Amino acid sequence: KIAILSQKYTLIACLSNFISSSMGYASIIPDLEGHADFDAIYGLIDSGIDIIITLFLIPVLRPSLLGLGLIQIVQDVVSINVYYIITGYWNGWFDKYINGIFGPL
Repeated sequence: KIAILSQKYTLIACLSNFISSSMGYASIIPDLEGHADFDAIYGLIDSGIDIIITLFLIPVLRPSLLGLGLIQIVQDVVSINVYYIITGYWNGWFDKYINGIFGPL
């Protein structure tokens, strides 16, 4: 019964892990461009925000495992969007690589 209850959470956790891993690969570009300090600071702040949200949201909402997984996915998606707005849109750090990122393999 526990395995059945955690099955949906496991699927969402796998998706969340895939999203986070994909972001990790793309964050190599700012590192190559000499912005490793930004990535380190952003990662620290992002982790802190994730911990704070988890500490305050879980006791208040008391989500199920599925709800917890959805909270984590929302955190990942928001974090990735903020990261790419700052690095790609505002600073243009991906401009030189855009054709390669979206080009055929």
